Amino acid sequence: MTSAAKHPRKPSSLFLITCLVVLSAALVFSLYGAVTYNSQHEQLTQSIIAETEESAERLAVTLAGYIAAYRVNDYDRLVAHEVRTRHHAALSAIVVQDERMAEVLGRDYYFSGWERVRPEETLADGQPLADDAVRSLQVDSLADIPAARQSFYQAVRPVVGADGDILGQVYVFAHDASLRQRSDALLLQIALSMLALLLVLSLVLILLLRHLFVRPLTRLAQTVAHMDGQSFPARLNPVSPYREISLLTDSISQMLQTIRLTQLELQREHRNLDNIVRGTRAGTWRWNIPSGEVEFNARWAQMLGYTLEELKPHTIDTWLSRVHPADRKNAEQLLEQHFSGKSDFYAVDLRMQHKAGHWIWVQDRGQVARWNKAGEPVEMFGTHMDITDTRRKTEQLELAASVYRNAHEGIMVLSDQGEILDVNNAFTRITGYSQEEAVGQTTHLLRADQQGDEFYRELWHTLRHQGFWSGEVWRRRKNGEIYPELLSISQVSSDQDVPHYVALFSDISAIKAYEDQLKKVAHFDVLTGLPNRAQLFERLGQQISLQQRRRQELALCFIDLDGFKAVNDSFGHDAGDLLLVTIARRLSAVLRAEDILARLGGDEFVAVLPGIRNRSDLQPVLERMLDEVNLPVITPEGETLQVSASIGISLMHAEHEYGEARLLKLADDAMYQAKQQGKNKFCFSQDLKTPA
Repeated sequence: MTSAAKHPRKPSSLFLITCLVVLSAALVFSLYGAVTYNSQHEQLTQSIIAETEESAERLAVTLAGYIAAYRVNDYDRLVAHEVRTRHHAALSAIVVQDERMAEVLGRDYYFSGWERVRPEETLADGQPLADDAVRSLQVDSLADIPAARQSFYQAVRPVVGADGDILGQVYVFAHDASLRQRSDALLLQIALSMLALLLVLSLVLILLLRHLFVRPLTRLAQTVAHMDGQSFPARLNPVSPYREISLLTDSISQMLQTIRLTQLELQREHRNLDNIVRGTRAGTWRWNIPSGEVEFNARWAQMLGYTLEELKPHTIDTWLSRVHPADRKNAEQLLEQHFSGKSDFYAVDLRMQHKAGHWIWVQDRGQVARWNKAGEPVEMFGTHMDITDTRRKTEQLELAASVYRNAHEGIMVLSDQGEILDVNNAFTRITGYSQEEAVGQTTHLLRADQQGDEFYRELWHTLRHQGFWSGEVWRRRKNGEIYPELLSISQVSSDQDVPHYVALFSDISAIKAYEDQLKKVAHFDVLTGLPNRAQLFERLGQQISLQQRRRQELALCFIDLDGFKAVNDSFGHDAGDLLLVTIARRLSAVLRAEDILARLGGDEFVAVLPGIRNRSDLQPVLERMLDEVNLPVITPEGETLQVSASIGISLMHAEHEYGEARLLKLADDAMYQAKQQGKNKFCFSQDLKTPA
């Protein structure tokens, strides 16, 4: 007997599913069609409105010039063209209200324009109108225009003249005939599309259901029906009212066979698990928590130097009695956290006493496998692993790491490609970069611009061929500060035969600052901070060479304070020092960035001004110098200090080759001439010919 004959009166699920899906699709398509129609209808409406508004805006601007010039015929042709334009099919009429023409004609209003002839109208001879047929409008009011009364939308824009006067109005009318035609066509198109899609979907659905659902299930059921179930029933009685689904229940016996195979697979996995436990030499335990009984495997006892027989009876006390007293409390707290649900599993490293008396380190791990209805733990499983050797190595590594972390010098571990693998605390203190920010970066992270690529190529070449490099480098901190460091890099071996490098460095900013201070003392005046005589001659020589190459002139000004000795004698050396520092600051403010101001000693200063063209360029600067020196200086005690200055100037021209000493001597002589002429003035040296 066939399967169909066994269920002759049950309806086909294929027919029911097809009907439901087709009805659902029809509903969805109808809703989609309605939404699409409304959306596109709205788009058409907005398109016509935008078209009308755009024409009104454009015509209002364009017609201003025509109306102002009384060019009625010109703008009349423009309006006719605008109405006749094919892509403006929605425009029904355009009317221009011309205020200027109304004044000329003595009327209150003057309306003119064009309207599109309606499609349903015909010519006098009965022939249909062309698509762009229009007719002229000459009306006394907008009410006389049929298009105005029948318009779907109208846009009105004022025509504004160049002087801001209102010259008239532009009225653009749009009819909805085009909208109705396009909406009807759209509705028909959507309806036909939805119907076609519905028919195609129904046909495809029937074919798919028959091919992918009914036939495979029927064949499967027929196959299962002939199976011999052996210890499991071969088939089940149908429980579904539908023929195809009831056939599916006959194949459930196949699942019973799968269950039997799954049981065999679980047995195989259990054997594999036993082999893994033996292979890892892990001790295992199962704890019945309410009774306190514990099952250990042989390896658990062997770790402690016992046999299972020697440890009987196997209870939780067998474990507790051998845990180191210092570790027992921690283990019990972790167990309680797991029992209360605060941790997903129990894990602890602890010491247990060996049969021989010494202590071994054990990694104890476990998890509750069964809970009672009250939420209390009932059964727990876990493992013991002997980690004594690992623990000893870890302690040694921790000691080395402590030295590494707490070293005063910064330390980096680098790969062969310069990648930072690790850093210590001093690295962060010196560079400002944390370990997380530095690890994974290259040493370019710290590179400053003071030393180029060639320097670093030679560094790595030496390091790879000699295994060691030491020297000074410039580095950049995280905050952008450049600092010098003393760096030593050594190559170290690794298990993978890949070279690694350990870089040891220290910040030598303080040493460099001390060296700079010594240099500054040697080249700069201690009191004012200005260049001293040695620095002046060095920089003056450079400027002389530079100005000669550029074919430019240079001026050297020798400045001597008038009355400075009287200030020292009357107010003391502290007041004199304050006066010198203040005058140095004031003179520096007068000069340009490329100028040089130096103190020779006492109350003598020298200013070097490169790049001058003639004597007249110097006069404003020299006068400002004298004015700045003449300004009074108030001491903290409220006393007023005031001096003047005598300035001698020597000029060097591009064709002359005077040395530093000669220029200074000439300026010194000119300064004495200024003093002899009454002080508080400047004089030029007469030794050199100066430009007019």
